[in-house]
Amino acid sequence: MTTDRSTSAQALSELGVIAEAPAGWTVRTVSQDARHTHLVWESPTGATAFGVIAFRMPWPVGHEAAFKYGFIASMRRAEGEANVLSKDWTDDRSELRADVEGGKFLVRMRFIVRGVRGWSIYAGTLRNQPINPDELTLAESSRNTASISSSSDDQLPGGLGADESSASRSNDPID
Repeated sequence: MTTDRSTSAQALSELGVIAEAPAGWTVRTVSQDARHTHLVWESPTGATAFGVIAFRMPWPVGHEAAFKYGFIASMRRAEGEANVLSKDWTDDRSELRADVEGGKFLVRMRFIVRGVRGWSIYAGTLRNQPINPDELTLAESSRNTASISSSSDDQLPGGLGADESSASRSNDPID
C-alpha cells in the first residue's frame, strides 16, 4: 500500500520512532510478533528500501550482544549469510552504525539499544540490482534523520500490548 506522510508517521510512531519515510513509497509489514515489528517502505523500483525493526529483549544485553546474537544471527538464518562490512560507534557511543551484506540485501543501518528495547533503522538495497542513487539518498535521509521517541520505552514493538499472543504473524526470519 502506497502511503502518505501522515500514515507513515503513524506507523513509525507505533514503533517508537520519529521519522519521515520517503513520500510515495510502498509500506508493508515484513513481520510482527510479541518481540519485534519489522516495517519497510519500498521505493517505486522495488530495489531500495527504508526500514525499521523495533524489538524487545528479555533483559538488557547492550548493543554488541543484541547486534551479534540478534540481528546478525537472524539475517544469517533468513538469507544464508550476514557479512559485516563495517561497524563503528557514533562519537557519543549511543548507537552502532553498520553496513551488513546478506544473501539478498545490503543494509546500511543505525543500531540503537535502550535497556530492553532496540531498533535497527536502515536504508537497504537489493544486491542483485543496480543501486539507484536517488532512491538510496532518500532512504538514507530518512534513516539519518530518524530519532527514538522518549515514550517508546512504555510499549512493546509496534505498539503491541503485553497481553497479545507471542505467535508469529508471518514467517519473517528477523527475530
